[in-house]
Amino acid sequence: MPIVRSSHLFFREANHDKLTVVTRFLTEYRMVVQNVIDHAWDQGITLGDKRLHVSAGELYTPSFIPKGCLPTMSTPLSARAVKCASTQAMSMVKAALKRRQRDLAWLRKLGESPAPKVLARRLAQPLTKPDASTVKAELNSICARIEWQTESSFDGWCVLSSLGKSFGKLQIPLKRNRHINKLMAGTQLPSILLTDDGVDIRFSREQPPKQTGRPVGGDTGLKTVLTLSNGQTTPEKNAHGHSLVSICGKLSRKRKGSKAFSKTAAHRTNFINWSINQLNLDDISELRLEKVVNIRYGQHASRRMQAWTNPDIQRKVLSLMEERNVSVILQPSAYRSQRCSGCGNVRHANRKGKIYSCKRCGFVCDADLNAALNHEQNLPPIPTAYFRTKKNLGDGFLWTASGCFPLSGVEFAVPPSLQLVGA
Repeated sequence: MPIVRSSHLFFREANHDKLTVVTRFLTEYRMVVQNVIDHAWDQGITLGDKRLHVSAGELYTPSFIPKGCLPTMSTPLSARAVKCASTQAMSMVKAALKRRQRDLAWLRKLGESPAPKVLARRLAQPLTKPDASTVKAELNSICARIEWQTESSFDGWCVLSSLGKSFGKLQIPLKRNRHINKLMAGTQLPSILLTDDGVDIRFSREQPPKQTGRPVGGDTGLKTVLTLSNGQTTPEKNAHGHSLVSICGKLSRKRKGSKAFSKTAAHRTNFINWSINQLNLDDISELRLEKVVNIRYGQHASRRMQAWTNPDIQRKVLSLMEERNVSVILQPSAYRSQRCSGCGNVRHANRKGKIYSCKRCGFVCDADLNAALNHEQNLPPIPTAYFRTKKNLGDGFLWTASGCFPLSGVEFAVPPSLQLVGA
């Protein structure tokens, strides 16, 4: 799989008149995008025997729509610019309906069976129409191109053409930065993202297959950002004495939406990125990471714990592993922190904070390392009935590569009242 990365170059060298034209074009472009979204969302689109009609639950979303299906608009944009705007509008509609399409497919698969609570709750929520008031204009080669050169004091030009007669042709000077110099080792993609103050340029790079290494498991946490099953852990503190715990504690005392909150949130992201960059990935070919979904749903959590963000950790891990050509497998994390990586006993009482102590075999180690070791192992899925009857309480049960078994040796029988779909 190719790696796609982007870099933003600011229009610092452009004169005021050119920036005024760019702003005027983006204002009109966003209006066209929003008009197409409103038309597709409210009026619907019919293409052959397929139809997009949100209120009727018909959610076919084409990648682009022909000119005859566009709403009637009076715009100074050229036909080429309108084509770019309509394609971007449909991609935004497609993204907004993606979750609902999956939910409806799940509902059809259930047939006459009752829908699970989580599905019923999502289906009851109204869909949110995309807002194009601040979108970046995605322009392909029919309207924009980047020309690099070495003959002048500028490194290149962003050439915007075929935008419309009232906008003319724009040549905006660019100067490269260190980030884009690094990305230019790859292949530059023909499309750009235009903003009021600059342009996003994207590059694609093929990664050669990694021939060495072994699979390892990983576990994320608050005190230790990432723990690997090969014994590696991210540093708990940096050179300035900051830790993820202290930063989250500081963030919990800030008012959301304030400048101080945004500054501390950026500090949290920077610490996460720095700490994960300290890991040595040379001998790793595959990372098996916990898939965290709704980690605090329905539970009371402290303000400091609410400031902890697993998505930022996962986003950094996926980006870094992609660059190092390490494949990542996201797998369910349920009961893996309670399972003994030595004997396979799953018991809620085994884990107390950062210490894991197995009551069955006496195995003791760091709780995050134990969870990472469990992620490394190939374990079958746990039967749904084990969750419903809370088999991890008491003496627990055994979870091995061959399946799940009660400690007593007697096969676990599912009560008739719990024999539901998927049990």
